Amino acid sequence: MIDQNLINLLLAVVIATTLHAVMEPFNIRNKVKRLNDQLFGTSTAKSSGPIDSTLKALAFIVVMLALATGVAYLLLGLIDPEAETAVWIAVALLLLAEIVNTLHIDKYHQEMAETMTKTERRA
Repeated sequence: MIDQNLINLLLAVVIATTLHAVMEPFNIRNKVKRLNDQLFGTSTAKSSGPIDSTLKALAFIVVMLALATGVAYLLLGLIDPEAETAVWIAVALLLLAEIVNTLHIDKYHQEMAETMTKTERRA
């Protein structure tokens, strides 16, 4: 039998990584918006903030994943889902993250194609 703490930890990590997988495409698409604003002079999008290096980005994601995992782990400790329930929740979350990612990445590709078309017209 699998230890309940291990089940809770596994599900907490899945929850944290799902949150990241769902949120990251918004950041990517915001960068496309900022690129468009810079290229075409509309300048309405704000900067992404002080994360301007790989080291800062890695530090930020490690801290955020640790916090999200910790909070999820504590909440799951209160709920203590059975192993089978935890696996089903994990599968559902991973599928949800993949669907959301696919939709946003497709939108990113469309936005980049539009940007490239506009840029080619300007040249």
